Amino acid sequence: PERPPTVTITNHKKKTSHLGGQGFPNSSYIPLDRDRSVSPFPAGGYHDREGLSGPSSSRQSTTSRIMYMPSSRWTWSFLMIAVCQAAVGLGLEGYVFAKFQISLAPQARKTTQSRTIPTYLALFIFGFIYQLALVWDALRLKNTIQVIGLCLYNLGLLVYAAVQYDQIDRAVDVLDIAREIRPDFGHDVKPFLVAVPCVLALGTVAFSIVAWKLYDEFAWTIYKHISADLRLKRRYLVYQL
Repeated sequence: PERPPTVTITNHKKKTSHLGGQGFPNSSYIPLDRDRSVSPFPAGGYHDREGLSGPSSSRQSTTSRIMYMPSSRWTWSFLMIAVCQAAVGLGLEGYVFAKFQISLAPQARKTTQSRTIPTYLALFIFGFIYQLALVWDALRLKNTIQVIGLCLYNLGLLVYAAVQYDQIDRAVDVLDIAREIRPDFGHDVKPFLVAVPCVLALGTVAFSIVAWKLYDEFAWTIYKHISADLRLKRRYLVYQL
């Protein structure tokens, strides 16, 4: 049998693949040409925690942890409560301390009773400053346990404020009997010493309400990062503790 004639197409041009190649000289789409320093995974996610993300993502995550700023209504509320309480408390304690230094007689500055009041006031001032650092750290790490602990910490400051009032009142009585302090000092600072536990009581209630809201907010944020993995949940709980 005879073979059919072979047909040759002389004007046929080789077509380039639509999946790549050189057929589109003006195209800017290059699927594999991307900045390798930018990680496709979100900072703080599973890949970032396991060290599987790029170096740029790790640097961004580290920077965000250091330069933390509250991003929600309740985190801002918790921080502002701490700042306002510390500002008012430091103002009251600072006034009492300055008033004591002015009212104290020069010959009484080396006695034991004259050192009692500055010691109580200094510890209280340090307690407020330390609390601000703990609040910022708890919000930065989204540590629910630390947030609850801060509510208890504020309750402890409230008890300390009540004890401080009684101890300062006794020290003033001793100094007044020895005529080593102005007689009107106790009367002048009494309203300020009473105001400190009142401010702390109000702050404790506000802390507790906002902490309840933060518990739900942090739980949802943590769930988005570690999903329902029980192993990661246990690890995260140990990390918080």
